[in-house]
Amino acid sequence: RTGVVLHCVQRAPCRDSRCHACSSPRRRAPPRRCGYLMPMPSRPLQRVIYRSRAAVEFDMAALLGMLASARTHNAERRITGVLVCEHGQFLQLLEGPTDEVEDLLQRILRDRRHEAVEVLVDEPCESRWFGDWSMDFADYDRLPGRHPGSWTLALPRHLEQVVDRCTAETVLRAFADAA
Repeated sequence: RTGVVLHCVQRAPCRDSRCHACSSPRRRAPPRRCGYLMPMPSRPLQRVIYRSRAAVEFDMAALLGMLASARTHNAERRITGVLVCEHGQFLQLLEGPTDEVEDLLQRILRDRRHEAVEVLVDEPCESRWFGDWSMDFADYDRLPGRHPGSWTLALPRHLEQVVDRCTAETVLRAFADAA
């Protein structure tokens, strides 16, 4: 039995036997970008939101490399979410099968590239906020509604001011609505 349906997020044929588009023997040429729907087995879902600070300075190339690796890893494990960053501050939402999300959270807590990791939310959830993204990325400076004079949202001026669940969820929902 399958439950939630996700887009296959691979940029090339994923060759996953569960992906109906990439594994089809009738496909004459591989798709340029997979993007087809993959059924996902029904499993309990977990949502984690944490904030952290970079222990070492990241340039954009290093950050994009880390994201590419995370996207591949997360897609294989059915983990979705978003990473928001601003000047070495991070806010990340992870959602997926409980065991996979818990394993990833433990890896993040041990990762020496992060410091001051604070888990703001760690709970079961019924549905995903970011079901189409294995790991999206947002530059906090570009989120709408956080600049002076904006009346649409009351977002903190800087990501380091996101210190509680309510504010974190507001920021993440703003990103989801803007995407």
